[in-house]
Amino acid sequence: MDSERSSLRSRPDSKKRSALWNRLLTKPEQLREILRMGYHCSSVTLRHYDEIEAGLYLGDMKTAKSLMHLEKLGVTHIINAAYTPSPYTDRELSQEYYEYRNFDCYFFGIAALDFPSFKIGLYFEETTNFIHDALKNGGKILIHCQVGVSRSATIVLAYLMMKRKMSAIEAVAYVGAIRPIYPNMGFLEQICELEYRLKNPRNVLVRSLSTMSRRTFSKVFRRNKK
Repeated sequence: MDSERSSLRSRPDSKKRSALWNRLLTKPEQLREILRMGYHCSSVTLRHYDEIEAGLYLGDMKTAKSLMHLEKLGVTHIINAAYTPSPYTDRELSQEYYEYRNFDCYFFGIAALDFPSFKIGLYFEETTNFIHDALKNGGKILIHCQVGVSRSATIVLAYLMMKRKMSAIEAVAYVGAIRPIYPNMGFLEQICELEYRLKNPRNVLVRSLSTMSRRTFSKVFRRNKK
């Protein structure tokens, strides 16, 4: 009986998801194929970081750890899309990491997992606004995860779609021409769903950000310099 009730409860969500899938303007398989073609046809190599647009850097954890590189690039804002709150990592690449080393920046941490089932789309609005505000105010931002090809790349794709009005295909092709990215299929599916929501804002119920179960957000406030 319990299994029957569970099945009945899950059916509406399954139907809604199926209906949304059928209406998607772009399918994740299309985006994956674009990325695969890019790997075979492009001379782009994977570096520690790449400048996606003026002041916006997509990179890896090594770049985030190097204060020398951050200072050279003029980074004022950091999004760590592979953030694990202390004490699990001894404050590694957290706001405390930069505070302890006297590096001034605004910090945004996302405890994202590079799994297809992880709902990274729940962070799109906040991270996009964080990036936009940084660039609008003359700052420079590094968005990174472990390698800089999946979690952080997905955050950058969402920003380009929400603020630069790119389609999913345009965003993937644009970033892929600069850096060899490879978001997992679940993330690509959420990018396709974002595209649908942006094109049909009145037809899709957007879940509240308050539903995030793994949300972690913190800032390092820039100190007043004498």
